[in-house]
Amino acid sequence: MSKKFYITTPIYYVNARPHIGHAYTTIACDAIARRQRMLGAETFFLTGTDEHGQKIERAAQAAAKTPQQLTDEVSAEFRALWDRMGLTYDDYIRTTSDRHKRGVQELFRRVRDNGYIYKGRYTGQYCVFDELYVDAVGPGAPCPECGRPTETVEEENYFFKLSAFQDKLIKLYTEQPAEGSAGLSDQELIDKGSQVGAPATFAQCVTSAKYAKAVTAETLRAAKDTSLRAQGSNGFGTPTVTVNGKRADLSDDNWLTSITK
Repeated sequence: MSKKFYITTPIYYVNARPHIGHAYTTIACDAIARRQRMLGAETFFLTGTDEHGQKIERAAQAAAKTPQQLTDEVSAEFRALWDRMGLTYDDYIRTTSDRHKRGVQELFRRVRDNGYIYKGRYTGQYCVFDELYVDAVGPGAPCPECGRPTETVEEENYFFKLSAFQDKLIKLYTEQPAEGSAGLSDQELIDKGSQVGAPATFAQCVTSAKYAKAVTAETLRAAKDTSLRAQGSNGFGTPTVTVNGKRADLSDDNWLTSITK
């Protein structure tokens, strides 16, 4: 029985046309997928576009188009470019597609039925560019990620009960090494875990979960109201992934085994 290998690019925002950064990550994934197929792995390579968010809405308004018109056009440009480059993706997902909507609805139902969804209100500083709620003070405070001014947002929404997992998070950071901790010490991780209590909207949790394989230290460092954060790579060197404190070199054929055993 052949081993299975799954790889995905980020699903790209469609507020603007694709650029060299999008090409870089997609080509990198394509190269890895090709190698895995050559090694005999049953490989699934996913890419696509993320078609929600205020910056997409605003880009559509600036272009005098509806959000759906803009996303249809720009998503088609992404796909056409990957096809022109000969990239070997197995599926291309759009978040406005019916199949994606059905998947999100099913996930929401399961989380709700398990008692982790509730309705509430939230007020805080929001960075439209990064689609991120931040622990900033006062209107216009700069986003810690990009430096752009944040906006004060107050909304009624459906929230994920992240506090229900507080003890598990603290236990994780107490028992696991702090690899992938974004520079935080073990004690800082525990302290951050103890601060979990701010609600996370369901949409934020879904958005974050798209990129992550496990709850990581970056979660609590970036914002208390997100459940999961993405793992990156070590600059221009070998790409790595860290799951529950175990770091693996993605150039190693056994990387998945090394972080899940």
